[in-house]
Amino acid sequence: RVHPADSERAAEEFKTCLENHTPFASEFRIISHPDGLRHIKANAYTINDGKGHPVRVIGTNYDITDLRVQQQRSERALSMVEASMEATDNGVLVTTIEGEIVRWNQRFIEMWRLQPEELKAASHQQLLQFIVPQLRNTKWVDQQMQELYSNPEQGAFDLIECLDGRIFERSSLPMLLNHRAIGRVWNYRDITAQQRNQKALLE
Repeated sequence: RVHPADSERAAEEFKTCLENHTPFASEFRIISHPDGLRHIKANAYTINDGKGHPVRVIGTNYDITDLRVQQQRSERALSMVEASMEATDNGVLVTTIEGEIVRWNQRFIEMWRLQPEELKAASHQQLLQFIVPQLRNTKWVDQQMQELYSNPEQGAFDLIECLDGRIFERSSLPMLLNHRAIGRVWNYRDITAQQRNQKALLE
């Protein structure tokens, strides 16, 4: 039987299809023993008589439980990744191997004094127009970016000095899937206080 939470919606969708003579396409859950809860995708169409009244319904039900379970697992895993990104004190930016922006955390926005809308439709290259003006040394930026995106499996580690005196430790590492680079993670750590303390000890 159809799950109580889905039955009214599915019935209303089917009724609408009969009234409008349109194909039926719906997804709902059923309670099946001993399998328990199953996810079903249903497709159907009506055959009408000469007066346009439906006399027969022909359709197919597909069990998509495995697909939905995998989707739920992926969504949970993504939620955990995003929670981890927000829990760190580092600024994190995730891009594709082509340089399109995929994810970022709030700390990244704060460190680079960005507006969220500046990241939503931007590539990493376009994002640099907001970051480069904050840097003390800008000559190496484009060259290093091109080198890393041209070599997806290459990593990088360096220090970045800002015009306002802040110092960031930056690392860039590839994201690998089955030993193949599918993206890149840029990690920024503010080490300004640490650098100042080390300098004070040496003076």
